[in-house]
Amino acid sequence: LTEDGFVDFGEFRLKLLPDQFEVLREENLIDKTITFGIRPEDVLDAFFAQVKVPGENMVRAMVDIIENLGGEKIVHLSVGDLSFTGKFPAESRVVEGEELDVVFDMRKAHIFNKANGKAVF
Repeated sequence: LTEDGFVDFGEFRLKLLPDQFEVLREENLIDKTITFGIRPEDVLDAFFAQVKVPGENMVRAMVDIIENLGGEKIVHLSVGDLSFTGKFPAESRVVEGEELDVVFDMRKAHIFNKANGKAVF
């Protein structure tokens, strides 16, 4: 967690919302290691993203595996050594082995204090 309000994953950074950053500052977690969590439905195919998010929260990721479930696709993504999962609409044109822009809906992010394992938000 950086002083300028980003969660730094090494390979990419995500911008926290101002109120999230303030909570983390109050918890004295700036420049500390945290655990970041987000549900697959909150990792979006940028083409279909219907949330207004800052450009800092768009990441170019490799599509590793696609699970077609009829009405939706579970997409396993990676950036360098980091892996995460998105839940995309069936109409998404993702292709295994190709890169794709994804958006993290930071309004739905979860942060945990790594030192004690407790949820901050």
